[in-house]
Amino acid sequence: MAGVPGGWAVHAHGRRISGGHAGGFRTGTALGRGPGEDPFPGLRSGPLRQDGGRPALPVLLRCGRRSPEPAPGGRRSIAASGLPLHPEPDGRTDPLGVKSRLQGEQMSLQHSAPSSIQEKLVPLGEGRFRFACHPGVPCFTECCRELNLFLTPYDIVRMKRHLEMTAEAFIDTYCDVRFEEGRQVPMVYLAMRDNERKTCPFVSARGCEIYDDRPSACRTYPLARASRKHKLHGVFLENYFLLKEDHCRGFEEDRSWSIEEWIQNQGLAPYHEMNNLWMEIVTDARLKRALAERQLQVFYLGSYDLDRFRSFVFGSRFLALFDLPETEVEPLRKDDEALLRLAFRWLRFSLLNDDSLRLRQPAAASP
Repeated sequence: MAGVPGGWAVHAHGRRISGGHAGGFRTGTALGRGPGEDPFPGLRSGPLRQDGGRPALPVLLRCGRRSPEPAPGGRRSIAASGLPLHPEPDGRTDPLGVKSRLQGEQMSLQHSAPSSIQEKLVPLGEGRFRFACHPGVPCFTECCRELNLFLTPYDIVRMKRHLEMTAEAFIDTYCDVRFEEGRQVPMVYLAMRDNERKTCPFVSARGCEIYDDRPSACRTYPLARASRKHKLHGVFLENYFLLKEDHCRGFEEDRSWSIEEWIQNQGLAPYHEMNNLWMEIVTDARLKRALAERQLQVFYLGSYDLDRFRSFVFGSRFLALFDLPETEVEPLRKDDEALLRLAFRWLRFSLLNDDSLRLRQPAAASP
Protein backbone atom coordinates (compact mmCIF):
# COMPACT_ATOMS: atom_id res chain seq x y z
CA MET A 1 0.00 0.00 0.00
CA ALA A 2 1.62 3.20 -1.12
CA GLY A 3 1.33 6.29 1.03
CA VAL A 4 -1.04 9.02 -0.16
CA PRO A 5 -1.76 12.32 1.60
CA GLY A 6 -5.15 13.22 2.86
CA GLY A 7 -8.72 11.77 3.14
CA TRP A 8 -9.90 9.86 0.04
CA ALA A 9 -9.87 6.12 -0.45
CA VAL A 10 -9.29 4.49 -3.82
CA HIS A 11 -10.59 1.15 -5.06
CA ALA A 12 -9.36 -0.22 -8.35
CA HIS A 13 -8.16 -3.50 -9.83
CA GLY A 14 -4.74 -4.12 -8.28
CA ARG A 15 -2.65 -2.40 -5.63
CA ARG A 16 -4.24 -0.52 -2.78
CA ILE A 17 -3.48 3.24 -2.63
CA SER A 18 -3.91 4.75 0.76
CA GLY A 19 -3.04 7.37 3.29
CA GLY A 20 -3.64 7.88 6.94
CA HIS A 21 -4.56 10.10 9.84
CA ALA A 22 -3.79 9.80 14.21
CA GLY A 23 -5.24 8.88 18.33
CA GLY A 24 -6.73 7.27 21.67
CA PHE A 25 -7.61 3.72 22.40
CA ARG A 26 -9.81 1.88 24.87
CA THR A 27 -8.49 -0.99 26.93
CA GLY A 28 -9.68 -3.29 29.72
CA THR A 29 -13.40 -3.99 29.95
CA ALA A 30 -14.09 -1.73 26.97
CA LEU A 31 -12.47 -4.38 24.80
CA GLY A 32 -14.89 -6.97 26.11
CA ARG A 33 -13.13 -8.53 29.09
CA GLY A 34 -13.50 -8.51 32.81
CA PRO A 35 -10.56 -8.41 35.24
CA GLY A 36 -8.08 -11.08 34.24
CA GLU A 37 -10.25 -12.36 31.37
CA ASP A 38 -8.82 -12.98 27.93
CA PRO A 39 -10.90 -10.99 25.45
CA PHE A 40 -10.15 -13.47 22.67
CA PRO A 41 -11.27 -16.93 23.83
CA GLY A 42 -9.52 -19.70 21.94
CA LEU A 43 -6.93 -17.50 20.21
CA ARG A 44 -3.23 -18.12 20.72
CA SER A 45 -1.34 -15.06 21.85
CA GLY A 46 2.27 -14.27 21.29
CA PRO A 47 4.82 -11.46 21.10
CA LEU A 48 5.01 -8.95 18.31
CA ARG A 49 8.02 -9.09 16.06
CA GLN A 50 9.67 -6.01 14.62
CA ASP A 51 10.80 -5.75 11.01
CA GLY A 52 12.47 -2.64 9.77
CA GLY A 53 10.78 -0.48 12.39
CA ARG A 54 7.28 -1.64 11.43
CA PRO A 55 5.21 -4.07 13.53
CA ALA A 56 4.89 -7.60 12.22
CA LEU A 57 1.81 -9.74 12.71
CA PRO A 58 1.24 -11.09 16.21
CA VAL A 59 1.90 -14.80 16.41
CA LEU A 60 -1.74 -15.37 17.31
CA LEU A 61 -2.84 -14.18 13.87
CA ARG A 62 -2.63 -17.43 11.98
CA CYS A 63 -3.11 -15.90 8.58
CA GLY A 64 -1.21 -17.91 6.00
CA ARG A 65 1.74 -16.47 4.17
CA ARG A 66 2.85 -13.32 5.94
CA SER A 67 4.46 -10.83 3.55
CA PRO A 68 6.07 -7.89 5.37
CA GLU A 69 6.76 -6.23 2.01
CA PRO A 70 4.25 -5.70 -0.81
CA ALA A 71 4.49 -8.18 -3.64
CA PRO A 72 6.08 -6.82 -6.80
CA GLY A 73 3.50 -4.93 -8.82
CA GLY A 74 2.46 -6.44 -12.13
CA ARG A 75 0.77 -4.72 -15.01
CA ARG A 76 -2.34 -4.06 -12.93
CA SER A 77 -1.04 -2.03 -10.01
CA ILE A 78 -3.78 0.11 -8.48
CA ALA A 79 -6.42 -0.93 -5.92
CA ALA A 80 -10.19 -0.70 -5.71
CA SER A 81 -12.48 0.90 -3.10
CA GLY A 82 -11.23 4.27 -1.99
CA LEU A 83 -8.32 5.74 0.05
CA PRO A 84 -7.18 9.17 1.31
CA LEU A 85 -6.13 11.72 -1.23
CA HIS A 86 -7.08 15.28 -0.33
CA PRO A 87 -7.63 17.48 2.77
CA GLU A 88 -11.18 17.78 4.03
CA PRO A 89 -12.82 21.01 2.77
CA ASP A 90 -13.91 23.35 5.56
CA GLY A 91 -17.52 23.13 4.39
CA ARG A 92 -18.30 26.82 4.80
CA THR A 93 -18.27 28.17 1.26
CA ASP A 94 -18.61 24.76 -0.40
CA PRO A 95 -20.58 22.61 2.08
CA LEU A 96 -20.19 19.31 0.25
CA GLY A 97 -16.74 20.02 -1.15
CA VAL A 98 -18.03 19.75 -4.72
CA LYS A 99 -15.81 22.48 -6.17
CA SER A 100 -12.76 21.14 -4.40
CA ARG A 101 -13.53 17.64 -5.62
CA LEU A 102 -14.02 18.59 -9.25
CA GLN A 103 -10.99 20.89 -9.38
CA GLY A 104 -8.46 19.04 -7.27
CA GLU A 105 -9.10 15.42 -6.33
CA GLN A 106 -9.11 13.92 -9.80
CA MET A 107 -5.64 15.25 -10.56
CA SER A 108 -4.51 14.30 -7.04
CA LEU A 109 -5.55 10.68 -7.59
CA GLN A 110 -3.79 10.47 -10.93
CA HIS A 111 -0.57 11.87 -9.45
CA SER A 112 -0.76 9.63 -6.36
CA ALA A 113 -1.29 6.39 -8.28
CA PRO A 114 1.69 4.20 -9.21
CA SER A 115 3.63 5.67 -12.10
CA SER A 116 2.87 2.65 -14.28
CA ILE A 117 -0.83 3.51 -14.44
CA GLN A 118 -0.99 7.28 -13.89
CA GLU A 119 -1.45 7.97 -17.57
CA LYS A 120 -4.11 5.24 -17.82
CA LEU A 121 -6.55 6.87 -15.38
CA VAL A 122 -9.18 8.85 -17.24
CA PRO A 123 -11.62 11.01 -15.18
CA LEU A 124 -15.20 10.07 -16.03
CA GLY A 125 -17.26 12.78 -14.36
CA GLU A 126 -20.85 12.18 -15.48
CA GLY A 127 -19.78 10.66 -18.81
CA ARG A 128 -20.41 7.22 -20.29
CA PHE A 129 -17.89 4.58 -21.29
CA ARG A 130 -17.81 1.61 -23.66
CA PHE A 131 -16.82 -1.78 -22.25
CA ALA A 132 -17.72 -5.45 -22.28
CA CYS A 133 -15.98 -8.58 -21.04
CA HIS A 134 -16.94 -12.07 -22.26
CA PRO A 135 -15.24 -15.20 -23.65
CA GLY A 136 -15.35 -13.74 -27.15
CA VAL A 137 -13.06 -10.84 -26.25
CA PRO A 138 -9.46 -11.70 -27.31
CA CYS A 139 -8.01 -10.71 -23.92
CA PHE A 140 -10.54 -12.70 -21.86
CA THR A 141 -9.07 -13.46 -18.37
CA GLU A 142 -5.85 -11.58 -19.21
CA CYS A 143 -6.73 -9.16 -16.39
CA CYS A 144 -6.87 -12.10 -13.93
CA ARG A 145 -3.14 -12.58 -13.48
CA GLU A 146 -0.16 -10.80 -11.90
CA LEU A 147 -2.54 -8.98 -9.59
CA ASN A 148 -1.78 -7.16 -6.38
CA LEU A 149 -5.44 -7.54 -5.42
CA PHE A 150 -6.51 -6.01 -2.12
CA LEU A 151 -9.44 -7.69 -0.32
CA THR A 152 -11.82 -5.87 2.00
CA PRO A 153 -13.51 -7.62 4.94
CA TYR A 154 -16.74 -7.89 2.95
CA ASP A 155 -14.85 -9.44 0.03
CA ILE A 156 -13.53 -12.09 2.42
CA VAL A 157 -17.00 -12.77 3.84
CA ARG A 158 -18.49 -13.30 0.38
CA MET A 159 -15.62 -15.43 -0.93
CA LYS A 160 -15.22 -17.69 2.11
CA ARG A 161 -18.99 -18.24 2.23
CA HIS A 162 -19.05 -19.15 -1.47
CA LEU A 163 -16.27 -21.68 -0.87
CA GLU A 164 -17.90 -22.96 2.37
CA MET A 165 -14.75 -22.21 4.35
CA THR A 166 -14.06 -20.43 7.59
CA ALA A 167 -12.43 -17.02 7.28
CA GLU A 168 -9.29 -18.42 8.91
CA ALA A 169 -9.05 -21.30 6.43
CA PHE A 170 -9.74 -19.00 3.48
CA ILE A 171 -6.97 -16.56 4.46
CA ASP A 172 -4.54 -19.39 5.23
CA THR A 173 -5.18 -20.95 1.82
CA TYR A 174 -5.65 -18.04 -0.57
CA CYS A 175 -4.23 -14.84 0.92
CA ASP A 176 -1.13 -12.88 1.89
CA VAL A 177 -1.36 -10.65 4.96
CA ARG A 178 0.96 -7.64 4.90
CA PHE A 179 2.07 -4.63 6.86
CA GLU A 180 2.97 -1.83 4.49
CA GLU A 181 4.78 1.48 4.47
CA GLY A 182 2.85 4.17 6.31
CA ARG A 183 0.11 1.90 7.68
CA GLN A 184 0.10 0.26 11.09
CA VAL A 185 -2.60 -2.35 10.49
CA PRO A 186 -2.44 -5.54 8.40
CA MET A 187 -4.02 -5.65 4.95
CA VAL A 188 -5.10 -8.81 3.11
CA TYR A 189 -4.28 -9.52 -0.53
CA LEU A 190 -5.32 -12.38 -2.77
CA ALA A 191 -2.30 -14.61 -3.46
CA MET A 192 -1.68 -15.51 -7.09
CA ARG A 193 -0.99 -19.09 -8.15
CA ASP A 194 2.65 -20.12 -8.18
CA ASN A 195 2.73 -20.71 -11.92
CA GLU A 196 4.42 -19.02 -14.84
CA ARG A 197 1.55 -16.59 -15.48
CA LYS A 198 0.84 -15.87 -11.78
CA THR A 199 -2.87 -16.35 -12.34
CA CYS A 200 -5.71 -15.74 -9.90
CA PRO A 201 -6.52 -18.94 -7.98
CA PHE A 202 -10.15 -18.70 -9.08
CA VAL A 203 -9.76 -18.13 -12.83
CA SER A 204 -10.20 -20.84 -15.44
CA ALA A 205 -10.60 -20.94 -19.21
CA ARG A 206 -14.33 -20.46 -18.58
CA GLY A 207 -13.74 -17.32 -16.53
CA CYS A 208 -14.16 -16.68 -12.80
CA GLU A 209 -15.14 -19.75 -10.78
CA ILE A 210 -16.56 -17.62 -7.95
CA TYR A 211 -18.14 -14.99 -10.18
CA ASP A 212 -21.26 -14.41 -8.06
CA ASP A 213 -19.04 -13.57 -5.07
CA ARG A 214 -15.99 -12.08 -6.80
CA PRO A 215 -14.16 -9.24 -5.00
CA SER A 216 -15.26 -5.62 -5.27
CA ALA A 217 -12.08 -4.70 -7.19
CA CYS A 218 -13.01 -7.16 -9.93
CA ARG A 219 -16.59 -5.87 -10.03
CA THR A 220 -15.44 -2.27 -10.21
CA TYR A 221 -12.99 -2.82 -13.12
CA PRO A 222 -12.51 -1.09 -15.55
CA LEU A 223 -13.45 1.74 -13.20
CA ALA A 224 -11.48 3.06 -10.22
CA ARG A 225 -13.48 4.59 -7.38
CA ALA A 226 -12.29 7.29 -4.97
CA SER A 227 -14.57 7.72 -1.95
CA ARG A 228 -14.64 9.61 1.34
CA LYS A 229 -17.18 10.44 4.04
CA HIS A 230 -17.67 14.18 4.48
CA LYS A 231 -16.89 15.00 8.11
CA LEU A 232 -19.45 17.77 8.44
CA HIS A 233 -22.40 16.30 6.55
CA GLY A 234 -21.89 12.55 6.91
CA VAL A 235 -22.43 11.82 3.20
CA PHE A 236 -20.04 9.74 1.09
CA LEU A 237 -18.39 11.61 -1.75
CA GLU A 238 -16.99 9.70 -4.68
CA ASN A 239 -15.23 10.13 -8.02
CA TYR A 240 -14.84 7.55 -10.77
CA PHE A 241 -12.03 7.06 -13.23
CA LEU A 242 -11.60 4.75 -16.20
CA LEU A 243 -8.51 2.52 -15.97
CA LYS A 244 -7.57 1.98 -19.63
CA GLU A 245 -4.92 -0.73 -19.70
CA ASP A 246 -3.05 -1.52 -22.90
CA HIS A 247 -3.93 -5.21 -22.96
CA CYS A 248 -7.69 -4.73 -22.55
CA ARG A 249 -9.79 -5.12 -25.71
CA GLY A 250 -13.05 -4.75 -23.83
CA PHE A 251 -13.03 -1.03 -24.61
CA GLU A 252 -13.50 -1.90 -28.30
CA GLU A 253 -16.91 -3.46 -27.60
CA ASP A 254 -20.11 -1.59 -28.45
CA ARG A 255 -21.83 -1.80 -25.04
CA SER A 256 -22.19 1.65 -23.44
CA TRP A 257 -22.55 2.29 -19.70
CA SER A 258 -23.16 5.12 -17.29
CA ILE A 259 -21.49 4.82 -13.89
CA GLU A 260 -24.86 4.11 -12.26
CA GLU A 261 -25.67 1.38 -14.79
CA TRP A 262 -22.31 -0.28 -14.18
CA ILE A 263 -22.73 -0.20 -10.39
CA GLN A 264 -26.15 -1.83 -10.69
CA ASN A 265 -25.08 -4.39 -13.28
CA GLN A 266 -22.07 -5.48 -11.24
CA GLY A 267 -23.95 -5.70 -7.94
CA LEU A 268 -21.69 -3.15 -6.28
CA ALA A 269 -24.20 -1.44 -3.98
CA PRO A 270 -23.76 -3.79 -0.97
CA TYR A 271 -19.99 -3.77 -1.47
CA HIS A 272 -19.88 0.02 -1.45
CA GLU A 273 -22.01 0.13 1.70
CA MET A 274 -19.84 -2.31 3.66
CA ASN A 275 -16.52 -1.08 2.25
CA ASN A 276 -17.37 2.53 3.13
CA LEU A 277 -17.95 1.54 6.77
CA TRP A 278 -14.55 -0.14 6.98
CA MET A 279 -12.68 2.53 5.03
CA GLU A 280 -13.84 5.10 7.58
CA ILE A 281 -11.94 3.10 10.19
CA VAL A 282 -8.71 2.33 8.36
CA THR A 283 -8.28 5.89 7.08
CA ASP A 284 -8.84 7.44 10.50
CA ALA A 285 -5.93 9.40 11.95
CA ARG A 286 -5.96 7.35 15.14
CA LEU A 287 -4.74 4.30 13.26
CA LYS A 288 -1.69 6.17 11.98
CA ARG A 289 0.34 5.52 15.11
CA ALA A 290 1.95 2.19 16.05
CA LEU A 291 -0.55 -0.13 17.72
CA ALA A 292 -0.02 -2.36 20.72
CA GLU A 293 -0.41 -6.13 20.37
CA ARG A 294 -3.95 -6.14 21.79
CA GLN A 295 -5.01 -3.38 19.41
CA LEU A 296 -3.69 -5.36 16.46
CA GLN A 297 -5.61 -8.38 17.69
CA VAL A 298 -8.76 -6.27 17.91
CA PHE A 299 -8.28 -4.95 14.38
CA TYR A 300 -7.59 -8.35 12.84
CA LEU A 301 -10.43 -10.09 14.63
CA GLY A 302 -13.00 -7.40 13.79
CA SER A 303 -11.86 -6.99 10.20
CA TYR A 304 -10.96 -10.41 8.88
CA ASP A 305 -11.81 -13.33 11.17
CA LEU A 306 -15.60 -13.17 11.30
CA ASP A 307 -16.12 -16.75 12.49
CA ARG A 308 -13.92 -16.21 15.52
CA PHE A 309 -15.56 -12.85 16.13
CA ARG A 310 -18.90 -14.68 16.30
CA SER A 311 -17.40 -17.08 18.86
CA PHE A 312 -16.05 -14.07 20.75
CA VAL A 313 -19.47 -12.38 20.84
CA PHE A 314 -21.31 -15.47 22.08
CA GLY A 315 -18.52 -17.13 24.07
CA SER A 316 -17.17 -14.24 26.15
CA ARG A 317 -18.62 -11.45 28.31
CA PHE A 318 -19.25 -9.34 25.19
CA LEU A 319 -23.07 -9.45 25.47
CA ALA A 320 -22.91 -8.85 29.21
CA LEU A 321 -20.78 -5.75 28.69
CA PHE A 322 -22.49 -4.18 25.70
CA ASP A 323 -26.12 -3.12 25.64
CA LEU A 324 -27.50 -4.70 22.45
CA PRO A 325 -31.24 -5.19 21.91
CA GLU A 326 -32.23 -8.86 21.79
CA THR A 327 -33.70 -8.26 18.34
CA GLU A 328 -30.17 -7.45 17.16
CA VAL A 329 -28.45 -10.31 18.97
CA GLU A 330 -30.20 -13.37 17.61
CA PRO A 331 -29.56 -12.65 13.89
CA LEU A 332 -25.83 -12.43 14.66
CA ARG A 333 -25.69 -16.22 14.98
CA LYS A 334 -26.18 -16.75 11.23
CA ASP A 335 -26.26 -13.37 9.45
CA ASP A 336 -22.69 -12.57 8.38
CA GLU A 337 -23.54 -9.07 7.17
CA ALA A 338 -25.18 -8.12 10.48
CA LEU A 339 -22.21 -9.58 12.36
CA LEU A 340 -19.73 -7.65 10.21
CA ARG A 341 -21.56 -4.39 10.91
CA LEU A 342 -21.31 -5.15 14.64
CA ALA A 343 -17.60 -5.92 14.22
CA PHE A 344 -17.07 -2.51 12.62
CA ARG A 345 -18.93 -0.83 15.49
CA TRP A 346 -16.71 -2.72 17.94
CA LEU A 347 -13.60 -1.56 16.08
CA ARG A 348 -14.75 2.05 16.22
CA PHE A 349 -15.53 1.73 19.93
CA SER A 350 -12.30 -0.09 20.82
CA LEU A 351 -9.75 1.63 18.56
CA LEU A 352 -11.24 5.05 17.81
CA ASN A 353 -12.85 5.68 21.20
CA ASP A 354 -16.24 6.65 19.79
CA ASP A 355 -19.75 5.78 20.98
CA SER A 356 -20.73 3.23 18.35
CA LEU A 357 -21.48 0.73 21.15
CA ARG A 358 -23.02 1.40 24.56
CA LEU A 359 -21.82 -0.29 27.73
CA ARG A 360 -24.49 -1.72 30.02
CA GLN A 361 -25.14 0.35 33.10
CA PRO A 362 -24.52 -1.46 36.38
CA ALA A 363 -27.65 -2.41 38.27
CA ALA A 364 -28.62 0.05 40.96
CA ALA A 365 -27.64 -1.05 44.45
CA SER A 366 -30.49 -2.15 46.71
CA PRO A 367 -31.36 0.38 49.43
